[in-house]
Amino acid sequence: MSTPAPEPIPPRELSLDELALLIAERSVVVFLDQDITPQQQKQLGEYFGLIEVHPQGPQVPEIPGVTAIWPDLQIKEGRKANFRQPGGASMWHTDLVHEAQPAGVTHLHNDIVPESGGDTLWSSGYSAYDKLSPEFRKFLDGKSAVYRSAHKHIDRKDPSAGPSYVEREHLLVRVHPATGWKSLWVNRAMTVRIVG
Repeated sequence: MSTPAPEPIPPRELSLDELALLIAERSVVVFLDQDITPQQQKQLGEYFGLIEVHPQGPQVPEIPGVTAIWPDLQIKEGRKANFRQPGGASMWHTDLVHEAQPAGVTHLHNDIVPESGGDTLWSSGYSAYDKLSPEFRKFLDGKSAVYRSAHKHIDRKDPSAGPSYVEREHLLVRVHPATGWKSLWVNRAMTVRIVG
């Protein structure tokens, strides 16, 4: 059963619980013309759970957990991404897949939005799972995969060992706790292998 594209919802006030359910059902929710400070963005994120402080991304000063994404700076540092050499976040991924509890919600606020185009794309794990054949869904259900961090990290327990990638095993198909919907949770960049 394919997930149809949802109809836009007319603007109205939403409670945070309604917003949480809307995010769970639609995966991507866009609010146009919002004036929100980094402090307010962090406060909103805290409603959904613990804030992840990205170990590699630059943080907004004095607001850990609010990461700054600045493509112009990446280009100045020689990290210009293109199709053949993806850099930064220019490949399909889910942030911090190597964590014991990967993020359930990610939210972005763009200070600069192009009039047309842009480079942020979204995909639906729900839809990806729904499009698999029933036999392949049955094959994947219950299987896990090993996910590797995008960057090397220093082990806090043994800093002298030097940086290394972090690997963690998670289910390939995740079930959303609020909707019960199944989602395919895999990506080429950070999924190392299927277990079993």
